[in-house]
Amino acid sequence: MMAKGGLLVCRPRRTATGVGSRRGAYNVTMARPVDKTEITSILIPEALPIFEKVTRKPPLPEILYHYTNGGGLLGILSSESIWATNARYLNDTSELNYGRILVSRVVSQRVDLLTGHTQKWLAEFVDLVHHAFDTTETYVACFCERADLLSQWRAYGSGRGFALGFSAARLSRLVPNGLFRVEYDQAEQEKAVGETIAVHIARFEATVAAGKLDQLPWISGALAVALALWVVVFKHPSFAEENEWRMCPIVPVSRVRVRSDGGWLRPYMEISLSHGESNDAMMPLRSITHGPAPHPDLEKRSLRLLLQDTKYTDVSLFGSEVPLRV
Repeated sequence: MMAKGGLLVCRPRRTATGVGSRRGAYNVTMARPVDKTEITSILIPEALPIFEKVTRKPPLPEILYHYTNGGGLLGILSSESIWATNARYLNDTSELNYGRILVSRVVSQRVDLLTGHTQKWLAEFVDLVHHAFDTTETYVACFCERADLLSQWRAYGSGRGFALGFSAARLSRLVPNGLFRVEYDQAEQEKAVGETIAVHIARFEATVAAGKLDQLPWISGALAVALALWVVVFKHPSFAEENEWRMCPIVPVSRVRVRSDGGWLRPYMEISLSHGESNDAMMPLRSITHGPAPHPDLEKRSLRLLLQDTKYTDVSLFGSEVPLRV
């Protein structure tokens, strides 16, 4: 298996006997990386409206917040970049499991309703989705619509963290088609996967009927990418208060780095937040909110001193109003 940037790309190989003990008309294997890096160049046109309907609803907010600790704040300001962590190394490993189980279940249910080559072709994706991130690399940077969320403060050193507010519109332009709203409603999740499968089945059957078998690798690769995206975009309904958005860059695997985090080694990719040739190129940083603190005035003073020799002296500074004991 291979990955293009952070996304799964697969190519079916037509076989007579399948691989090992598995038999089927179309065996799913991994393809060469695609030339273009935008998602719109990978998904089939019929799937794009489905994906955008979920990941762009509601409209992009004015500001998105990235929660981090003190070390993360210093790193972002000095490098003018943000880290996208390998999805398998996220703080809550159950996040990917939820999406994988849901997507696999919907695919399996659809397989049971099919027959012939279409059934054999789609059946390959059940196992592919379930084990997708065992051998492929997906990188995620997380953002939130709210700047003062108790659950996020608790996740960063018992409240000693920071929420960096960025212009959402600018973020979306930094990673074209790579900023997604997370979906928490299970009924909407199942509907999206079902519709995605339906348009790919229609394209698969029409292509086979027309004898254009050379197009099947592209169709299968597009479905694999779409299903992998849903795994990343879906979270359990209990996390709905986060109103999370995720940045999933499609970048060369050569850009993968490894950092030490609490004694663990975590693969990550660095995403530049300041594009431009001039010295005036800046991150779209609009505000910094510190977490609950016993001396909020001192926290803001430290932030002002930190920013005084940077390009970000006009960034607004706020303090949490959450009564979290620190």
